[in-house]
Amino acid sequence: EKIAVIRQKEIDKINSGITYNGHTFDTDEKAQKFITSLMTAVNAGIITELEGFTTFDGVDITLTSNDIVNISGLLLLHVATCHAWKRGKYALVDDATTREELEAIVVND
Repeated sequence: EKIAVIRQKEIDKINSGITYNGHTFDTDEKAQKFITSLMTAVNAGIITELEGFTTFDGVDITLTSNDIVNISGLLLLHVATCHAWKRGKYALVDDATTREELEAIVVND
């Protein structure tokens, strides 16, 4: 049961968004795929900017290739941090030897 709660909390953390240049960007699976596609297009020299990108907070902005690179890097770091959090919680579950120790594991941090 605790593992299921940890898995869901990791998903919630991943989907919580990232902030760049004062805007919040979606980080759910769909957004991750789109940002990865943008990064691929930047690397291939297909685009140098993207007009009309809608942020999580509903603001349309223009992203330069530098912005896309930075957002992509922040996204990678964000997801890696969430995965590390989950692995740490799993280790606590594995190390718990009593029900009290298991129940004491905080997942809302």
